[in-house]
Amino acid sequence: MLGNGEVIGGLEISWDLAWARAAVAEIRNFKGFSWFLLPPSHADLRTAACQYSVIILIANQHSRSAIVVPTSEEPHHVPFPPITLTDLKNLRVYLHQVELYVSGQAWLGKKCQCQIFQFSTEC
Repeated sequence: MLGNGEVIGGLEISWDLAWARAAVAEIRNFKGFSWFLLPPSHADLRTAACQYSVIILIANQHSRSAIVVPTSEEPHHVPFPPITLTDLKNLRVYLHQVELYVSGQAWLGKKCQCQIFQFSTEC
């Protein structure tokens, strides 16, 4: 958490939690920003998953997992085997490549295919 006097990217950050909460509340008052910094609602995820499944990667120092929102089923939790945060960041890149491939915007390279297959067999 940022605090008074903390330097980030050469800039000194100086604010308190009350100020941050007030700023977020003010932003949420703008039209179209009512969900600012909040996770998407179940209805929004359902809408997004109308054609393709939605995969939400969850990673922190305690666990690594995903929530999968399929097109025609209820969401479900998928725990991952012990993997590093770097592995998950790489998986995110590979899944983005799959998304581009499915939408016809890019070719899915052999390396990407192999990495996704290797990851899915480990799970």
